[in-house]
Amino acid sequence: RSNDFFGLPSQDVFVVPLRRTPMLESSSGELRLCTASSLLLTHEGSAALFSTLAEPPKSLDETLESATGGKPGQSVLQALEARGVKYISVCSSSNLVGCPADPYFVGAS
Repeated sequence: RSNDFFGLPSQDVFVVPLRRTPMLESSSGELRLCTASSLLLTHEGSAALFSTLAEPPKSLDETLESATGGKPGQSVLQALEARGVKYISVCSSSNLVGCPADPYFVGAS
């Protein structure tokens, strides 16, 4: 919101947080601790984006609620489909040279 939704209508901006999972120590496979009584969590990564989009959110956030027409239990993909969206472009933040909706890749199969 501090960026005024990048000049787009607020109902057209989806912020989809990735799920978090406990972090494992790579050498031992043991769970890593954040404090003596809590686990260190990490994001599941880019591959989890697709399952995250397909699952209904755990808590219906304000932006998603207005975009879906306030339909609890609706996934982001269902909300996009209901709005007539047929295609989405995904660009990982770990690919710094990636161009969202790169015209050379749009329509590639």
